Amino acid sequence: MAHPSVGQRLTSALHGALHRHTAHLPPAVRGLLRRQLESQGYAVLEARDGNEAIEIFLGHRGEVGLVLLDLTMPGKDGGEVLRELRTHDAELPVIVMSGYSEQELVDDFTARGAAGFLQKPFNRAELVQALTTALAGDDA
Repeated sequence: MAHPSVGQRLTSALHGALHRHTAHLPPAVRGLLRRQLESQGYAVLEARDGNEAIEIFLGHRGEVGLVLLDLTMPGKDGGEVLRELRTHDAELPVIVMSGYSEQELVDDFTARGAAGFLQKPFNRAELVQALTTALAGDDA
């Protein structure tokens, strides 16, 4: 199983829709996702919104090995955050999460350089597989 190197961190913007009618991930759900990531050996930097995700990334450049990004979140949405991340690091693996399932959406984010797409709700195995695939692509 691929894990970030020593010093690498996983930045996670965990706000967004659990499904298309929910405004954001409740704190308990963010906490559960964080614990799942940490149990897999990842150091997690958590952002409450898109603006904070960019601030955290810029404050920890060189340490961030992957970004787990929600499509719908306060401030800048996932598309805006991905676009801005790409201006700072074109190779950074980014996995987009969403409750939306339209193939067009998945194709759009893949075309924008997303390393993966997680359809919510997802389970631990799907999360680990997405992270492993994204990080393996980074090494290829």
